[in-house]
Amino acid sequence: MRPDRSEKEGGFTLVEVLVALVVTALLLGIVMNAALQAKARLHAAGQKSEAVAIADALLTARAAAPFDQTVRQGHDGGLAWSTSERRIEADPRGLYLLSSIDVRVKDERGVLLFAAQVRKLKAAPQ
Repeated sequence: MRPDRSEKEGGFTLVEVLVALVVTALLLGIVMNAALQAKARLHAAGQKSEAVAIADALLTARAAAPFDQTVRQGHDGGLAWSTSERRIEADPRGLYLLSSIDVRVKDERGVLLFAAQVRKLKAAPQ
């Protein structure tokens, strides 16, 4: 006896399965893209935080040291930094001077992550 073809058989058609696979692949691609972007932002935030900490330490050290116009450069944790100090003004007696301390921190590609400038009153060099 032949089965009745008027009744629907259970299961999915090939087209339905392929559509489900395409939709799943698209959703997976969107999720993976978001995860990669979040990872990149996390790395950038970590570098920015490290750059701020390096700049703070350099500014503190330069502010406590005697006036010196020498430009200093170095590397720390994959980041390049530079400090410079310049004289802005001196008092008429020559005892004190106002200096500007500049700090710049860049990443390995040369992109500026953090820059700061501080003015400090210091004893004039003798």
